[in-house]
Amino acid sequence: DRNRSAGPKVVAVEHQLAETILADAYAAVQAVQTPIKIERDVICGDPGTALLQQSRSAALLCVGAPKAAPHGPSDSLATSVAAAASCTVAVVPPRRCAAWERYGCLAVSLDSLNIDYDALEIAVEEAELHRFSLQVVIKDCDESAVDALIDRWTRRYVDVDTRVVQSDDFVSYVSGQHGLVHAVVVGPENQ
Repeated sequence: DRNRSAGPKVVAVEHQLAETILADAYAAVQAVQTPIKIERDVICGDPGTALLQQSRSAALLCVGAPKAAPHGPSDSLATSVAAAASCTVAVVPPRRCAAWERYGCLAVSLDSLNIDYDALEIAVEEAELHRFSLQVVIKDCDESAVDALIDRWTRRYVDVDTRVVQSDDFVSYVSGQHGLVHAVVVGPENQ
């Protein structure tokens, strides 16, 4: 973030650190051995502004939430980016732990009048990967359409315990879960 008063040496060290982190992340994705298109770049500036600008052309934006444990994904940068991004956003907690695998869940926000199938697919896959239960938080609930959709996904992902909840305010719902929600997925039209 160039808005901070940092000298050229600090900026150079931060830039090198960013390049190293990107290289490590790229190597981790390549190790999966599944063809995934990756673009990487180091951008200087306010992190929130830069992420929102990048969300205009991204299919998925993953935002780390360093304050996600133990009180849920409530980091201010992650929350503000998830609320204003132009693409689907995954808020990623800082680390996994055994208690999360036993008790944690992932929440996805959907609007039954305009369902984001990409957000739902990402949520189900992440819930399965991390062994979370899945809470599908529906706004403007059309139960017949939602039930058919969720039934189709739960047949494909039988190991994911899925629950549908109706709420008009996704952030309030997640905050009220007292730390049980450890990751969230929000599509751009549900923010």
